[in-house]
Amino acid sequence: MWEEMKASGCSPTVVSYTAYMKDLFHNCRLKEAIVAFREMLQSGLSPNCHA
Repeated sequence: MWEEMKASGCSPTVVSYTAYMKDLFHNCRLKEAIVAFREMLQSGLSPNCHA
């Protein structure tokens, strides 16, 4: 779903990245969560107190 969202032209926000990373961590997909965090930073978004 995440890739489909991005492929359709929807730009993720800090809120959507945070929800995505939380789900990845919850499902023990730590490497993917780190990739998502780096992607968020590279897109110019800054983490908040939740991300």
